[in-house]
Amino acid sequence: MTPHRSDRSSWVVDVLRLWIPSMALVVGLLLLIYEQERSHQAQRFEARHEAQINESFAIMGNRLAAVVRDMRYLANTQRLEAYLGGHGAQDQESAMLDALAEDWRRFMATRPTLYDQIRYLDRDGRERARINNRAGRVQRVPEAELQQKFDRYYVQEARSLPGDTIYLSRLDLNMEHGVVEQPLKPMLRLVTAPLRGRLQDGGLLVLNVLAQPILERLRSDATGSGPSHVWLLDPQGYWLLGDAPDQEWGFMLPERSQFRLDSAHPALHAALQASPPGPQTVHRRIDGGVFSFQRYDPGADTASLLSEVRLHDAAGVYWTLARWSPASEIDAAVAPTVARLAWIGGALVLLVSLGSGYIAWLNRRRAEALAAERDTAAALDRFIDSAPDALVVSDAQGRIVLANQLAESSLGYAPGELPGQSIEALVPDRLRSAHPALREHYLSEPQSRAMGDGVSLTIRRKDGSEFPVSISLNALPGRDGVRVISAIRDISAQQQAEASLRDSNARILAAHDATEQANRQLLEANDALEAFAYSVSHDLRTPLRSIEGFSVILLKRFGDKLDATGQDYLQRMRAASQRMEQMIDEILTLSRISRSELACVPVDLSALATELVAQLREVAPTRQVEVIIAPGMVAEADPTLTRAALANLLGNAWKYTGKTDRAQIEFGCDGPDGAREYFVRDNGVGFDMAHADKLFVAFERLHKASEFQGTGIGLATVQRVITRHRGHIRAEAAVGEGACFYFTLGAPPAEAAHG
Repeated sequence: MTPHRSDRSSWVVDVLRLWIPSMALVVGLLLLIYEQERSHQAQRFEARHEAQINESFAIMGNRLAAVVRDMRYLANTQRLEAYLGGHGAQDQESAMLDALAEDWRRFMATRPTLYDQIRYLDRDGRERARINNRAGRVQRVPEAELQQKFDRYYVQEARSLPGDTIYLSRLDLNMEHGVVEQPLKPMLRLVTAPLRGRLQDGGLLVLNVLAQPILERLRSDATGSGPSHVWLLDPQGYWLLGDAPDQEWGFMLPERSQFRLDSAHPALHAALQASPPGPQTVHRRIDGGVFSFQRYDPGADTASLLSEVRLHDAAGVYWTLARWSPASEIDAAVAPTVARLAWIGGALVLLVSLGSGYIAWLNRRRAEALAAERDTAAALDRFIDSAPDALVVSDAQGRIVLANQLAESSLGYAPGELPGQSIEALVPDRLRSAHPALREHYLSEPQSRAMGDGVSLTIRRKDGSEFPVSISLNALPGRDGVRVISAIRDISAQQQAEASLRDSNARILAAHDATEQANRQLLEANDALEAFAYSVSHDLRTPLRSIEGFSVILLKRFGDKLDATGQDYLQRMRAASQRMEQMIDEILTLSRISRSELACVPVDLSALATELVAQLREVAPTRQVEVIIAPGMVAEADPTLTRAALANLLGNAWKYTGKTDRAQIEFGCDGPDGAREYFVRDNGVGFDMAHADKLFVAFERLHKASEFQGTGIGLATVQRVITRHRGHIRAEAAVGEGACFYFTLGAPPAEAAHG
């Protein structure tokens, strides 16, 4: 294999090492998003199922309630009471029965879609009168065609009930002369013993209710609600309303007895049996689909609508209304998201592939550069070992990276022992703490120092002994940062001659060194603060503005291609970048307050507060806030910093009274001049004093961002301003009772007070 082919194979291996875990992460993320979307769609189906089931039950309940009212009306008419209570001649009884039958016929004629028959049975179960509804033609059945109904289950069960009780039969098919009537006619029967207790006739009034309109209404609702399956089941799992009419009523038609839920959908039947339906809708996710069902007790549920009626249904009668949306329906709802994920996944695959290749190429280039650097380092080692002086090379962090043989031998270290140690290991113990500051100061302005002009120093051997040296320094910038080469020469003889002079100047030098060290530390602190401010204003604002700008471009150019969720994500990105920019502004304000010079003059705090409140009212002109500002409050302070502190305190009071009906804010003071304490009080939400220690800590907030916006820097800024004025600040509050912040403005430094 040629070297070129070997390098290519190595590069491919490097690419795969990056690509495989990255792709695993991408695939896992896409699968997680897909599962979350599918779960969300299943929840939507469950909510829709429950709403449709409740609507269907409301329709059935209202229809049955109307039927029960009609039954009660028929059982209590004066003509029926006259007929049942009459004991006259046979021709009089026949005339009353004819009149009663005519009343029933007229009654049914006004309700041709509700009722199939009205019958009156004597105590032996024989029909005495019957009104039939045949395809809208309402007529009385001749006496010769009246039947014996004593053996019907609803007659037997209704006879045992107390008077004024209405019996509700099972939902089944109508039978004529012992045979199921064709075409099939679903039927409910209401039975009652009219006037029982007052009359002793013992007969029964039977009202046959056409159930087909109710079932057709449920079927039409199912058709209009989408492809989901809608079923009405009896307690044995037979379909009263199913996917196809030829699969219904299997409990009465032997040729359809195989059409049951347990045979067509075993998993759904098992879920139904494991969770017997109750008064609440039950949801089960089975085989990727959504199965929802609820039990309906026609007797109990109808009686709950008619508290004045005693209603009794047939033993074990209840219906189960179920809706089944298989996995294919859920998948269809998730399909748009899957398509989007496919596009996103393809884009991510492309980005990961390109990124993996590029990173692998960079790693190869870096490895080659490191190899070249090692060769250069080896040559440098040989050069350093041949130097006449002890040479020590350290990096910007003060870590020794190279030392020649003369340095190791003169300092008492074994070959190779010095590299890796801190340069401070060569500094005497008494000077070690100050050396990092000196090193940082040199690196801030590196310059070469010749051996003849070198500074006389003392160096520490490994055993702790010391000897004087002269050191010349050279700074070499490189790819890994600045390298400092220290040339070390033993000047013990020279030091002995100068010992007396050094002793006389030691105290002065020590004081001078301490002063210079403090100055350097102060300079470094200011440099660090300036660097931080620059980083905040430049390095953080630039990407934030990019995010904001590209978000606006996306909304303008591609907003019509994004759904509501995508647009919401972009709006959130914009809001987050704007909040971050606000936080940057407040951090910069805090930084400027900490390092700006005080220029104290008399400040009219009352006028300043009035101006700030006016600005707040301009921002929220609809808010009604009572603001009380004590007049004549004047303090010796820096006007710019005082404005920042007072703006934060009044702004907080304005913000945290935003949910108070009658908001009140007061700015005043207590105590005489020289010991005056100012306060800003409000009746807003307040806070728990147990957390008062967090009030003036930057980025700490006592309220959630969802309740009140903010960055957590305002009170830290206030405390910094008060502290710079040699004052103090404290707070008192209670949850729901508002808060009060007290502060003083002490005497400023003399040089600040006079400019």
